[in-house]
Amino acid sequence: MNKQQLLGAIETVDAFFRASEANRTAGCAFRLVLMYELFNDTRAASTLYPLNTLRNYARLMADTDLITNVDVDLLPSMSISYALADPGILANYTEGCRSGRAFVWPAFDTHCNGTEYADFIAMDGRPALNEGLQKCVTMFSYKNPVFHNATNYQRWLTSRETYDIEYNLEYEPWYLSWRWDTPWFDFRYRGYGYNKCIQALAMNSTGAKWQVSPHGFVIHRPHERTNLRKLYVLEKTSRLGMKALHDTLFGHVSKLWEEAKADVASSSARLEGVQT
Repeated sequence: MNKQQLLGAIETVDAFFRASEANRTAGCAFRLVLMYELFNDTRAASTLYPLNTLRNYARLMADTDLITNVDVDLLPSMSISYALADPGILANYTEGCRSGRAFVWPAFDTHCNGTEYADFIAMDGRPALNEGLQKCVTMFSYKNPVFHNATNYQRWLTSRETYDIEYNLEYEPWYLSWRWDTPWFDFRYRGYGYNKCIQALAMNSTGAKWQVSPHGFVIHRPHERTNLRKLYVLEKTSRLGMKALHDTLFGHVSKLWEEAKADVASSSARLEGVQT
């Protein structure tokens, strides 16, 4: 990135921040940080996106006891904000998270009407979600059963109470937790693949008790598939053996994931956090 590109990025981000703040009448304080990383190799620059490092830096911006990990393409339902604004409900979540519980937000996806439909469902909550499920909204458990079945969507759809679930390997929930006891994201995971799974595995290794919240959900705002995801899937579905895939993105994250599972099995798990 040359100086002119950086200055242009700064101007764009600054304009976005000012426009957002000009329209804000209430709610959370918006904290926006521009970060960049220098590469000498263009292939590395396009492949090694430091998403877990960025998640850790985003977490550093939080100053509340409760935090929730939400991807940039997910929109939390307004009902979550309403619930956490209620002193009694907030106190219950605070006590639960402080005592080692993690509260999962069920995740849904949309396949029609673009981002506007996802925005509408997030604003309207369960009524719009229930209607959408009869049309073109799906549960993440249908899309990625290994990663999301533990949430038990069928129970959530008929429940208004918190309920317990069991963690399983490769579970990758979005959840509310106690900031001081939540593991960091492993910065070695770059690009695509297992980057959320490793953090959930570390969270579970702390002895966390998983529960699903009745107060809200997150919904995916549709977008084009990234080149990184396409590359990862191409490598994953190739007929090459792991030895041949050793120097690929898929080979790298798969090796890290297998090592993490072995560490947990031997009770020596650790999570790489922010680089120092």
